[in-house]
Amino acid sequence: LKGMNASEFLTAESFKAVMEKQKALLEDETASQRYELEIIRKDGVRMNAESRTSLLTYNGRPLGVQCIVRDITESKWVEEELRIAEQNFRNSLDSSPLGIRIVTAEGELLYANQAILDIYGYSSIEELKSVPTKQRYTPKSYAEHRERAKKRKLGKPVPSNYEVSIVRKDSEVRHLAIFRKAVIWGGEIQFQALYQDITERKQTAEKLRRFKAISDSAGYGAGIITPEGDLTYVNES
Repeated sequence: LKGMNASEFLTAESFKAVMEKQKALLEDETASQRYELEIIRKDGVRMNAESRTSLLTYNGRPLGVQCIVRDITESKWVEEELRIAEQNFRNSLDSSPLGIRIVTAEGELLYANQAILDIYGYSSIEELKSVPTKQRYTPKSYAEHRERAKKRKLGKPVPSNYEVSIVRKDSEVRHLAIFRKAVIWGGEIQFQALYQDITERKQTAEKLRRFKAISDSAGYGAGIITPEGDLTYVNES
């Protein structure tokens, strides 16, 4: 290695960066430099390195540049793998048919996919964030939301699955089933909430409940038969 020119074991881009850093050191003798570069090994394999350089002087005159080089190939690989994994995770959120939000422990909205925007009737995450939380819930659901937030802040257990009734931009009320869990987002622990619109299911259940209440109080026999002939309901009469 001794006697070789730096251009022989650095990529062209890294060699150019090293020369520029050395020039900067000579112009400002009190400065030190820290940067990344790419080294070409004897076997041709490229590796990532971190270089820390400082100017060596004697009696006020520059003698040379000291370079301390550290192999960061593995950490760069891990960093890239994490970046790819997070990107894949985000892509899966973007394309999910379920509404998804990522929030901090304090409730700050970090991410919302298109499905959740469609559920609420908003065109962008900025528009969704601009609407006060209280306006996005029915009064009953907002009170329950406040109670869950209070319990979380106190460290008390809160169910991961629950239902809410929300108010869309067009004032329509929709009913949602929610599943909440902790996730890693941007290298930190945040919280993911999955939203499934169960409005039609709730409406069907309510219609069936009303039908049963009416038929059970009727003075005649009533029942429900499927197209296949299966008897699924009969009243008391």
